[in-house]
Amino acid sequence: MKTILATVIYLTATLHAAEWKETILRSETAEVTIVPEIGRIMQFGFIGKPGIFWNAPELINKPADPARTEWQNFGGEKVWPSPEKDWTHFSSREGWLPPAGFDATPATLSETTATATTITWPDDGKTGIRMTRKLSLANSTLTVTTTWTRLKPGPSPLAIWTIAQVRNPEECFIDKPPEGMLPRGIIQLSNSPPPSLRELSWSYALTRDAKSGYKVGTAGSDMAWADSGTICHVRIAPSEGTIQPDAGSRVQIYTNPDKKPYVELETLGSLATIPVGTEISETTTYTLYPRDPVQDLDTTVKNLFKAN
Repeated sequence: MKTILATVIYLTATLHAAEWKETILRSETAEVTIVPEIGRIMQFGFIGKPGIFWNAPELINKPADPARTEWQNFGGEKVWPSPEKDWTHFSSREGWLPPAGFDATPATLSETTATATTITWPDDGKTGIRMTRKLSLANSTLTVTTTWTRLKPGPSPLAIWTIAQVRNPEECFIDKPPEGMLPRGIIQLSNSPPPSLRELSWSYALTRDAKSGYKVGTAGSDMAWADSGTICHVRIAPSEGTIQPDAGSRVQIYTNPDKKPYVELETLGSLATIPVGTEISETTTYTLYPRDPVQDLDTTVKNLFKAN
């Protein structure tokens, strides 16, 4: 099958009818939809099947608005600076609102081919950072490398925080770190642990709760999302000897309650000072697998985690 590149006013059952100018990267098995107007990867999935990312239907076609006083929760996949608690020091947005330069600013595409592109944001005056993201699609694996270049003095330390909002799963998994890496267990990031949380010898598993939001993290490197037909394996390279945000988290899962039934799979880079003229990068991979109708889900995900 010939791979193609499409930049179109796009109609798709997986993303809704849209007037955004979207760019679609397509391999022989999977496709990625990018909406530079809102700075997000809005969909990823097997060709001909529903994508895994959650999209807010009420915001389809809406432009990003940095002046809004309420967060525009578009869905899809994006990057914010971490630690979250420091946002008020370098953002002019009041209340809980991600910094506009990362969340509500249109980006541009360059070096675009059938299966790859580079997304570049305008220089952010609040942090002195220029953000670029290189996307590459090979078969059913999407590799995303985010780079921050420090152009002028700004807040430090910061870490690259990648957030993928995915559809309501059958179950999600977050791995335990290897022996010798601390912290060893689950990192509770909400007021109470998720009611569905279960511990396996190699991982933790949880489902979305309809009534309340919950968040957990670990110092591991792998997460997985599964519905009845598809598994998505999310991975960031292990990090040793570095300082991680959020009590040592490298990977995190947040589950949102009803009305907006999504889960967030999040990866966190290491905290870095980023002197002027230097840069930091982090790479996250998303790999799709057809669900094995015979093998139980725990065994399938365990094999994926152990293979990497």
